[in-house]
Amino acid sequence: MKTFEELSFVDDFMFCKVLEDNEDLCKELLELILEKPIHRIQLRTKQKNIDVAYEGKGIRLDVYVEDGENTVYDIEMQAAPVLELPKRTRYYQGMIDLDLIEKGAAYQKLKKSYVIFICSKNPIKGGKLHKYSFENVCLEDKTILLGDEAVKVFLTPDGEADDISPKMKEFLNFISSGKPNDDFTRRLDEAVAKQKVSKERKKEFMKFEILMQEEYAKGHESGLAEGRAEGHASGMEEGKLFALTGLMKNMNCSAEKALQLMDVPENEWETYLELLNKKEQ
Repeated sequence: MKTFEELSFVDDFMFCKVLEDNEDLCKELLELILEKPIHRIQLRTKQKNIDVAYEGKGIRLDVYVEDGENTVYDIEMQAAPVLELPKRTRYYQGMIDLDLIEKGAAYQKLKKSYVIFICSKNPIKGGKLHKYSFENVCLEDKTILLGDEAVKVFLTPDGEADDISPKMKEFLNFISSGKPNDDFTRRLDEAVAKQKVSKERKKEFMKFEILMQEEYAKGHESGLAEGRAEGHASGMEEGKLFALTGLMKNMNCSAEKALQLMDVPENEWETYLELLNKKEQ
């Protein structure tokens, strides 16, 4: 893991803290992404946890926001490449809806929801765009939208098309380079610098780092124990696979995040994700 001093805006911890502590920047970022004004926002929780399914896979949302117009927004920073991102957005949106229903809302009361991923690499294989927005549409007549008010948005600096505003281009350049070049990105960079001089934030990060290390060790040990119990102790890949599933369970995190914590090289991720999918089937 990085030290506190090495963190930048694209690191989960810093991304969350900057937007949590600066609602004006969070609101401006949402307006930039959605290309429309937002009257006001309210941060509902800090890294909101949703775990509504019995013994199911819960989720931890980075930045969860509501506005005054019956809409919720989940903003996620995805610095590492992800192979299962489209299905993850589907799962996140479903869990958000279930969470709203659990609170007593009827189906017709479900709020419009946006799941937004800011990705370092293009999430669409062979894609050339910087921004991808998805809604459910009728295949037979593409002028007809389903109207379920569930929107998924992917942003990436890894695009080639002329499809975004100059301000968005500067923001995505900031994501890829870490260098601010306009007023908005300079204010984001200043907010990061402000976090770094906070003794409270450093202490919080140190606790977070210790927790991550403890959970990694717990997941690794329980995973290896499971592997040994199932007769896989001789296979290094199988041992790591069981360590991976243990870490995902204990950390309540995605496979990609667990692979990062295990220091598995990115060129080996696809192998483990395929093994994981076979195991889950």
